[in-house]
Amino acid sequence: MDRYWQSNVSPNPPETPSSNAGGYPYNGAPSTGIKGTVPGCWWYHAMTEEVRAMLVAHGVTPDYKRTDQLAQAIENALATLSKSIDYADLQNAPRTRNSRDLGPI
Repeated sequence: MDRYWQSNVSPNPPETPSSNAGGYPYNGAPSTGIKGTVPGCWWYHAMTEEVRAMLVAHGVTPDYKRTDQLAQAIENALATLSKSIDYADLQNAPRTRNSRDLGPI
């Protein structure tokens, strides 16, 4: 995965928007003239760069011809993490809860 656009490209990244409308994507309602959500060039750029950064951070050279590189980067990250954790350290570590935990500690 790397930067690749079939046509109509810019030599420079898009400017960061000054504001964010927030909310969620919407299909619109064409019958009433309400248009659907348009991601825009910043969204495409941001998503590409986020994935690309993950690849580079975990030793994968981005290649626009491949579609398995995010999985490889995650695998590399997990392999690194598993080598850096000592199970004995985890046995006596305090347990914490976050707002999504539903079970007992």
